[in-house]
Amino acid sequence: IFSIHPDLNNLYKKISKLENISKKNFIITSGIDGAIHQVFENFTKPKDNIIKLNPTWQMYDVYSKVFKTNSLNLNFDNSLKLNIKSLSNLLKKKPKIIFLSYPNSPIEGNLDENLIKKIISLVPRKCIIVIDEVYFGFGSKSFIKFALNKKNIIVTRSFSKTFGLPSIRLGYLISNKKIIKKITETRLAYETNTFSAVIAEYFLNNLNIIKK
Repeated sequence: IFSIHPDLNNLYKKISKLENISKKNFIITSGIDGAIHQVFENFTKPKDNIIKLNPTWQMYDVYSKVFKTNSLNLNFDNSLKLNIKSLSNLLKKKPKIIFLSYPNSPIEGNLDENLIKKIISLVPRKCIIVIDEVYFGFGSKSFIKFALNKKNIIVTRSFSKTFGLPSIRLGYLISNKKIIKKITETRLAYETNTFSAVIAEYFLNNLNIIKK
């Protein structure tokens, strides 16, 4: 494996089997960071508006600055409840993306499955909804079915939390085939390195370790 370029065919097959989805419905990324980077690269241009929860993962703001977009906050109040009424005002600014970490970090507040569904119903189709499921595997619901069947939803997954493998920097984006095709056209020559792929394949072959 030292003398060849990464061959990710087996890894794609194993993730496809794990999630029970077609290989055309996801793309491997360099962790969640790489996934979010590709979303910004493909669906924003300078001065576009994006919406994120506040407080939440700080890299949304970092990438917003890198791609010169305007970051709008959907705030939790002092009772740790998300002010969903303010979303209507934010949507008037025609955002290109809304980022929802589910469950959110550092606080979850009242962000649950029903509230996510309500947000999805309010957001117009022209706005991409990114549901960051990096903590999936610890009891929360998944919105993969929404990502596969709707035109504007992307789900991000990572090996960092559920698999306990943050050092391999491996994640993936799940969405409908049209969105994945668009992102695939701008991906790097190799989505990840051989060593990360081999480690991920080992744990996918030995899910009993993760469950234990």
